[in-house]
Amino acid sequence: MSYLWGCEMHELTIRTTVVLNASNHQYLLPDRRLEKTEDMVKFMNDILDGAAEAQAGDGLLQRSKRVIYEAKAAVMKAEVSHLPPIPS
Repeated sequence: MSYLWGCEMHELTIRTTVVLNASNHQYLLPDRRLEKTEDMVKFMNDILDGAAEAQAGDGLLQRSKRVIYEAKAAVMKAEVSHLPPIPS
């Protein structure tokens, strides 16, 4: 899951369908809610037909954004790890 967070670089709505192409770091999100089986089939067919728009990738700009995101995430993780435990 951390790979997906690093690739996408923002939060996803609960119950989001994401198709990830690990070879080029692209991901595809449906353009509408997938409420029925037919919606999922249409989304998959759009991917196979090349009609679905891929996001991210491994180009220079996207790799630069990923480096900045990973650096921010590391700093935030370090800050959180130094917080005192929450009393129960």
